[in-house]
Amino acid sequence: MKKFFVINFFLINLLIMIFFLDNVFVALTFIVHFSLITIGIIKSIKGKYVTVDLIIWLFKYLFFIFSPIIQINTGYFPNNLPVIFDEVIIVNFILILWSSIFLLVRKTPRQVTMNKFELNKSIESTKPTTFFFFVSATVIGLFTYLLLGFDFFLGHIGWEDIIENSSLSLIAAIGLRGIIFTNFLLVFAKFKNNRGIYLIPFLISVLLLIYYVNPFNVARYYLAFVGLTIIALFYRELITTLRFFIIFLVGVFIVFPFVNIFRDGFSEITSFNISELAFSQLLQLHFDAYSNIIATFQYVSLYGLQWGFQLLGSVFFFVPRNIWESKPPHTGELIGDYLIQSGYMNFNNLANALPSEMFVDFGILGIVVVPALMAYLLNKLDQKLNVKNYLAYCIILGFIFYIYRGALMSGFAYSIGTLVIVYLLPKFIDKIVTFVKSSTTEQGDGNIGSYFPNENRRL
Repeated sequence: MKKFFVINFFLINLLIMIFFLDNVFVALTFIVHFSLITIGIIKSIKGKYVTVDLIIWLFKYLFFIFSPIIQINTGYFPNNLPVIFDEVIIVNFILILWSSIFLLVRKTPRQVTMNKFELNKSIESTKPTTFFFFVSATVIGLFTYLLLGFDFFLGHIGWEDIIENSSLSLIAAIGLRGIIFTNFLLVFAKFKNNRGIYLIPFLISVLLLIYYVNPFNVARYYLAFVGLTIIALFYRELITTLRFFIIFLVGVFIVFPFVNIFRDGFSEITSFNISELAFSQLLQLHFDAYSNIIATFQYVSLYGLQWGFQLLGSVFFFVPRNIWESKPPHTGELIGDYLIQSGYMNFNNLANALPSEMFVDFGILGIVVVPALMAYLLNKLDQKLNVKNYLAYCIILGFIFYIYRGALMSGFAYSIGTLVIVYLLPKFIDKIVTFVKSSTTEQGDGNIGSYFPNENRRL
């Protein structure tokens, strides 16, 4: 079944490239890169379970193959740059080099089998820890509703509108969403073991999550992160690699365009057209990753490399600009400013794909070293993957798409911040609870609090 699907996937896309691309050299570079991507996909779907690699290769297919081919056929890219074949060929060679090195260094993703008990154990925490997050999430939800009301749910207002400092507003958004989501995961894990006792906390947690994370008030990447994490933690056996492949394509061409209708307003639903929604989005800034690599190449040709300054800004995203006055803007903003100055754009809030981020900082050196380093780190992660760190892997799985799409500063901020809150903070609180229990003579739960009903008590 997998072989049949991949062969048809390759042949259909090959026909699309031949049909849409008139320039032979442009077509050849796309075909070579697509062949590498197909090899990566084949390696990624050999096993049963969804891996980080599969997300990476599907991203490359969508943003570096399919969408730019459609865009090239119109003569202009989403960032209004005209299609120049020489630039397309150069960018394709850069991407071919990136993918080739990643493939050479990366081993076939390791599959770790875990039963339902082990999967649940990877997220489950002590009752006091779960109670801490439940109370924190409830307080955050009530406070947000009292302060911002239903407008927050609808996305009409956010923390960036309340907190002027962009670094602090970013930290607030990451932290508060992270606590809400962590609470949902912890309560859901306990609910799956004892539905009767945890029904009310679970329903409250669901409402809090919907209020804080929905198509109206968060970007699509965060919805994808939440969905991927829940699937990987609780429904791993149901969503196999091939099923995920199909779900991904359905999600991109049907679900995500529909989500945009919710974000843009209900009035567009009256003119709902599935084919128009699916393909018109490919010409919009949602799919500007490829065209912004071209813009980055132009920027570097004019102004030279940044030599790690952009990467430094991403790593120290949490430092406010009033403290670090020379802190660089995220690379999407940097390239957006260049496009504004060149007369192509009128705003600078753009994404910037990971290869583009590395190219603007280090040139070809970044295109060679970074994919090799990423592949090496994924190899190491595979070796150490087990029940104890599986949640961390799920978070990386959920955010790798966003990290690849960029800009790196916001992608890195969200992934690291979420990793700290969802993965490390519960473990830290668990250690405190264990220490307190071992230091007291109290029995059972240490009488630290029967915060939730006793799981062994009959209702």
